[in-house]
Amino acid sequence: MLTVETIARIRREHAKGKSIRAIARSLKVSRETVTKYLRSGETAPRYERQHQPLPKLSGFQEELERLITENERRPARDRLDYLGLFGRLKDAGFQGGYDTVRRYIKRFKQRQPPSGPVNAYVPLTFAPAEAYQFDWAEEWIILDGVTTKVQVAHARLCTAACRSWRSTRASPRRWCSTPTPVPRPSTAACASAASTTI
Repeated sequence: MLTVETIARIRREHAKGKSIRAIARSLKVSRETVTKYLRSGETAPRYERQHQPLPKLSGFQEELERLITENERRPARDRLDYLGLFGRLKDAGFQGGYDTVRRYIKRFKQRQPPSGPVNAYVPLTFAPAEAYQFDWAEEWIILDGVTTKVQVAHARLCTAACRSWRSTRASPRRWCSTPTPVPRPSTAACASAASTTI
């Protein structure tokens, strides 16, 4: 196959008036190749195989497809990889190479319709006051100069940061969701609530 530089040289030589025969002789390529690239207008070589022969796999295609289908039905932890499927096919008498089997499996899977949802996800976005997180905690505060343990209710409006806040907490938490907004308490209200929970 010719390189891009060789094709460019063919075009330059032909533009200078050099004959196809002379170009083919100087570049050591056939005249048909020179003519093809001059007529087609292609600037890069391209090779497309019209038919993929499978001389060794042709007698084992049904067996391989059966193995792939059975493998897909297994739980994820029990599934064989390409090398495992190749080993099973070798046990059935296949004499070909691994690359042939790997390419066939890949093409076979691409032809199959998707079995489940594709790119499914749950977006973690909330409208204002659509959801909040609620939790109880024990805190130590200094109240009138005395260190005191109090029970505190935490409420936080949900944002993207709430998920990471939840996942970093080791103890189990209770979660609520409500369409009613949750006002953020002031410092004075917190001190008042703390004094009532002692």
